[in-house]
Amino acid sequence: MKLVLHDNNQEQYIRYYHTNLNDCPEKLTDENGGILWECSYQLWGKHIHEIKHQPIEQNLRYQGQYLDRETGLHYNIFRYYDSDIGRFTQPDPIGMLGGLNLYQYAPDGVTWVDPWGLSCFKIHSRIKESNKLVKEAEITGKSHQSSIDHLTKQLSLNNKNSGIGTKPIGHGISEVRARDGARVHFREINDSIIVILGKSDKANQQTVINEVLKVFGRGA
Repeated sequence: MKLVLHDNNQEQYIRYYHTNLNDCPEKLTDENGGILWECSYQLWGKHIHEIKHQPIEQNLRYQGQYLDRETGLHYNIFRYYDSDIGRFTQPDPIGMLGGLNLYQYAPDGVTWVDPWGLSCFKIHSRIKESNKLVKEAEITGKSHQSSIDHLTKQLSLNNKNSGIGTKPIGHGISEVRARDGARVHFREINDSIIVILGKSDKANQQTVINEVLKVFGRGA
């Protein structure tokens, strides 16, 4: 992730975040690749070693979290997160609709994220259940992989309008679209799980839609 900073003299600096699987920052580098800051973490986001190679404050943690160095807690928009115990310090503001454990961050801290401190989203793929969908996804990836990755990442954040919007294709299945023609076909389950069913571009879009509906239609 690219970050542009300005000092008091309006000089511009380029910094790059290097993140782990769930986008928690592990390194911050300058435009020449020099490491300015690095950190290692335990499973639930507690830092093990933090090294500052330059006098810089880097307080971003899990998605949507900002470290409060006075308390050691992570500000997570609607509540605070304690990485020592892997739990929020306040209950889910939705009340009992949040489930039995109102202080839970997520079922696991690697593949789930909760950028707002309200809910978490898990990405699961079923593309491998169809050899045809696997083949078409590989074809799409050769020319549109960066857009596919961006759409998938935004779906994990529950953002279904990261490109030119989302439209239904039938049987509870939708496709989110990028401006360059990339498509990710998905189904949302229980407001917490995004199931990826297919990937396409303008050239093979209808072929993929037909196969997705054939394999996964009617709630399959």
